[in-house]
Amino acid sequence: MTKEEVLCILEAPGWALQDVERAYERYERAYSRCTGGAIRYDKEGTSGGGGDPDMPLIIFAERSTELDIAKARYKAAKQRAESLIGLLEDWRKRAVLTGRYVAAPALTWPELAETLSVSERQTYRMKNDAIDALCVLGGGPVLAAVS
Repeated sequence: MTKEEVLCILEAPGWALQDVERAYERYERAYSRCTGGAIRYDKEGTSGGGGDPDMPLIIFAERSTELDIAKARYKAAKQRAESLIGLLEDWRKRAVLTGRYVAAPALTWPELAETLSVSERQTYRMKNDAIDALCVLGGGPVLAAVS
């Protein structure tokens, strides 16, 4: 497995979580369109409406489905990253990768260094060593270091 492949697997939960957040925002907007903004027909000269009165409900159902799909993709990406990280023997390397790539919200490098009681530079080294180890475990070449 190459470094690029390992990094894609590790970064996938973060990307998927962003997709969940965007899907949730669209879901919230569709929900507010369904529950608010009704037109009053009890006054004279009221115009409005038009189109399909069920359209907001249809859009809400679509957004709900999109949100469910995004959540399922996030769960799958997180499980794949966790299973890859689980191949590492060193608990500190697992902690660095989990904290940085799987945790929500992701920990910053200074937070990871403080949690592990090591320097920030050592945290970067552990991350690079962990990625190299995952490349070897996956049978791929170890290419240039990633910072």
